[in-house]
Amino acid sequence: MNRKLQVGDFVKSEYPSWTGRPARQGFIVEELLKSRALNRVFKVLWTNGEIGNHIYDYDLELVK
Repeated sequence: MNRKLQVGDFVKSEYPSWTGRPARQGFIVEELLKSRALNRVFKVLWTNGEIGNHIYDYDLELVK
């Protein structure tokens, strides 16, 4: 599946696992302004209630 991420998608991030934190899952709640590197940046509401700001598209994977 190669579709672009969008607001409302349920996603996971494996990126924090290298720091000893478990992988996180959550919903994209907002797309922020694009970075200068042309990557898309999102605000994500994680299932533990935290909000992740400035989460880049390359750190997220769509959950089926």
